[in-house]
Amino acid sequence: MIPAAPDVQRAKNSRAGDPPERTSASKTRDPRSPGEKDCDRILYSHTFLRLAGVTQIFPPDEALPRVHNRLTHSLKVSQVARTIAQTSVGLAKKRGQVKLVTRLGGLDPQMAAAGGLAHDLGHPPFGHAGEKQLDELSHGVSKPAPTNSGFEGNAQSFRIATRIEASYGESTGLRLTAGTRAAILKYPWGRGKSGLQEKKFGYYDQEQQSFKDAREWLTNTGIESNQQTLEASAMDLADDITYAVHDFEDFLVLGFMRPSTILFHCDGYTRRPRKERPNPIEDLAEELSADYPSRFDADLLRRACRELTSVPIPTPKSTPYSLRVWRNGNLDFFLSRLRITDEPHGDKGVRLDVDDVAWHRIELLKYFSKHYVIRRRETALLQRAGNMVLQNVISSMKEWIANNPDTSTLPQRYQWAQDWGKTLGSQTGRAYLDYLCMLSDTEVVHLSAFLMGHRIPKSLSPSF
Repeated sequence: MIPAAPDVQRAKNSRAGDPPERTSASKTRDPRSPGEKDCDRILYSHTFLRLAGVTQIFPPDEALPRVHNRLTHSLKVSQVARTIAQTSVGLAKKRGQVKLVTRLGGLDPQMAAAGGLAHDLGHPPFGHAGEKQLDELSHGVSKPAPTNSGFEGNAQSFRIATRIEASYGESTGLRLTAGTRAAILKYPWGRGKSGLQEKKFGYYDQEQQSFKDAREWLTNTGIESNQQTLEASAMDLADDITYAVHDFEDFLVLGFMRPSTILFHCDGYTRRPRKERPNPIEDLAEELSADYPSRFDADLLRRACRELTSVPIPTPKSTPYSLRVWRNGNLDFFLSRLRITDEPHGDKGVRLDVDDVAWHRIELLKYFSKHYVIRRRETALLQRAGNMVLQNVISSMKEWIANNPDTSTLPQRYQWAQDWGKTLGSQTGRAYLDYLCMLSDTEVVHLSAFLMGHRIPKSLSPSF
């Protein structure tokens, strides 16, 4: 760990509204650092446990035991984020950058790990397709679940961690340190009206004060408005690497992508011009050139193709050992390419990142998963089914509530969501979104069937 300046570090470790310890003796006996306490609070939260039943790319399925869900994904993001931060601390000391890191607010590997654990707490059922669907159903006063800010998984995670998840018997958040709260903010801004800030944002308008409180300690650092902290950058990079490596590995061993196809396209991009045969990597090059004109380099993308295919790519028949060799080789490569710079870059003002060589490999791995799995017809059918379930639940719940004067008979978790809305001053539709983000994929599917009358609950007291 490299701490910030003493006064900044005290503010970074602070927990707004945290009650005093029961006794001074209990405080003395606790050997954990503030960041370690944050990790434990998140691990023991109800919403973290829910992630075991939430889609990463495919819905959790007992027939596919090796596919990541949101919980295993979050655990690996946390582990990779901690390793990135630990490695960066060592590199800063080796390269004479300790004063720079101190001025930028310090770098705490445990807070980076806590940010990784919490970054998907608010992810809804059915993956990113469900996230987009809930936003379409809620962004505007005329929508079925009307709100000012709509829905965004990162903003929902921040809302849960800072305002909703019960702590000390009250729904006032997990009372994490300011450093960890800031580390959750992959997108350190509220919803804008265009571009990236309209699509991705870190907090709803109701949580504006919570956002300010989480980043107040940055006043005397080099981190400015709309820029990530070093811990947030470590978490964000870990999220990208985990998606690039672990999800890619899932798709390979399940047979959704063929190594021969990857070899063919990589070889085609590095050796033959576009006019001879269409190549999806050419499409990736066009996307990166348009979205990241100052960073994209066609020669580096070709280098990424050559390096990716220079070692055996896993198949469904690969042994656990060969899978581990491939996985660890990629992770080691990314860790060897870490850098900390004084100059912020990108939309998020990143200062902790990998170099351009590693960035191109990450983007290549992510693109293969997107092109061959997320965009396939079977996946589209899963996404449409999930979207219909979410629509059905919201419309059926609204109809039930409108025709049911006895609110005590409504599902318990929905009553909690309504109570949060009254306490936190939320808009009308926010209760539906909070409610759905308390449920797993399977729970939402069953709830939709019950509300639509397609199934009858086996129990007189369902847990919804």
